[in-house]
Amino acid sequence: MNETQYIDGPNGYKLAYVQINPDAPKTGIVFLGGFRSDMSGTKALFLEKLAKDQNLPFLRLDYGGHGLSGGVFEEGSIKSWHEDALFLIKKLTDRPQILIGSSMGGWISYLIAQTLPERIKALISLAPAPDFTDEFLENMSDEQHTMYKEKDFFTQPNDYSDEPYIFTKTLIEESRQCFLLDKGITYNGPVHILQGKLDSSVPWQKAKKIEDAFTSKNVIVSYVEDGDHSLSRPQDLALLKEAVLNTLNAEA
Repeated sequence: MNETQYIDGPNGYKLAYVQINPDAPKTGIVFLGGFRSDMSGTKALFLEKLAKDQNLPFLRLDYGGHGLSGGVFEEGSIKSWHEDALFLIKKLTDRPQILIGSSMGGWISYLIAQTLPERIKALISLAPAPDFTDEFLENMSDEQHTMYKEKDFFTQPNDYSDEPYIFTKTLIEESRQCFLLDKGITYNGPVHILQGKLDSSVPWQKAKKIEDAFTSKNVIVSYVEDGDHSLSRPQDLALLKEAVLNTLNAEA
């Protein structure tokens, strides 16, 4: 595994990242992970190996309060995590990039694509979850509502960990500045969405709403009939590899 590096980020804490082949004269790949995930997950490492095999620049990273980065998770929001990722991309890359975002990382990739459209060659999303924070708020139980009112946060069971998700008032309120679906996503490059139909975190029907929100006319949605939210099985990773290689070949 490549060495983790650290850099002072834009929000007062150090950001952890791993970068390979930064000087390769090719389009790069950036992987953006999900809510409370980190850059050592299955998809991140799979993409790193793919980048090595193809001699492509590759960057994976931890947002503030995630993984090996500094910062306090409970003080973060989509706004601050978008700022973290945008900072690293601008600081560490100088070529066109394909952003690959998983769940919340899809949302963050869309924000970056709007900010740096000239640098973002394409978007590939796995179970993307733009605007998800208010969806959890709307579906709170009475117990969660009471907790949120009394403590400024509430918890939600996590299918992939014994530790529950924590939704803070900061996360809910600051993230509203980053909502996209109602106002649209201004990006005209290629977009490929992979969405499992057995996803228990993001309703599979949401992929169509995301497709319709883009100004781009080049949006592909691929449904995985037996896929869950993580899309980390070997057959899911094979679909991801195919999407990456097709995107690279389309620009060749």
